[in-house]
Parts: sequence; structure tokens; C-alpha cells
Amino acid sequence: MRLTDAEVESLQQSLTPNVRVLLFIHASLIVGVVSYFAFSWSQGLNLASNDKPPPILPLALAVLNSVMSFVLPSVIRSATQVDQESDVQMLAGTFQVGHIVGMALLEGACFFAIFSLNDQDNPPPAWFLCVPVFLILLMFARTPLPRSVTNWVVSKLEERSSL
Repeated sequence: MRLTDAEVESLQQSLTPNVRVLLFIHASLIVGVVSYFAFSWSQGLNLASNDKPPPILPLALAVLNSVMSFVLPSVIRSATQVDQESDVQMLAGTFQVGHIVGMALLEGACFFAIFSLNDQDNPPPAWFLCVPVFLILLMFARTPLPRSVTNWVVSKLEERSSL
């Protein structure tokens, strides 16, 4: 059974506090990474010429964590089963946990990439600076919008009613 527009609007209003908390957490994760990146930049980054090979571990971690930041939240969210009307807040909480896990994976990869920019003994090539910048942009792009949270909750509720 499909929810009406009025029901979806009411649901979005009831999810507003959950989305607000999620936005604060999301912003906090980004601010931590951006602050450390700015601090590292102000201390002077140690970069080598572009023909030098990149540090494999930070690059692999960035790729792996970026992929897992999409996979794990989906796994967490798909494990949720809805049985009752009162499960809306539980669904919102599940969405939040999935989002936070995904963002934490990106944050970890970003910190590791920034750490490697400060490696005095084995500096990365200058192009490696793009790795933390890309990860920070990806974190911004993953900002949870009220409509995306609502749409996910609505899809779970409609999935329940179709069973």
C-alpha cells in the first residue's frame, strides 16, 4: 500500500529531529577532518615529485573505505524488519546508524591519507593531495537530506505493507 502525500509530509515532519541530529553528527565528522587537513597544510605538507609512486596502504585504504562506506550502510539498513506502525523511529535510528558508519569509514580513510601527507621519511607524490580532497568532497556529497531519510523510511513502510 502506497502512502499518500499527506502521510509522507507528516512523516517527514516527525523525522525532522532525527535528521537534525544526523546533520550535526555528519557536520562534526567533516569538521574534524577539514580542521586536521587545514592544520597539516599550515604546518607544511611534505610532498615529492609526481613521478614517485604513491603510498600503497593509504591509497588502498581510501579506495576500500570509500567502497565500504556505501556497502555497509546498505547492509545495516537492509537488516531492518518492520512489523508495527511504531517502528518509524526505529527505522530513523537504523538510517542514522548506517549513515554514521559510512561516514566514519570515510573519515578514517581521510585521516590516514592526511597522515601520509606529513610523512617526512617517505613523502607521497604531489598528486596524492587529491586523495583527501576527494574524500572530503565525498563526505560533503553524502550529506543526509530530510527528503532522503523520509524516502527511505517510506520505502521500508511500504515494503512492510506489501508483505
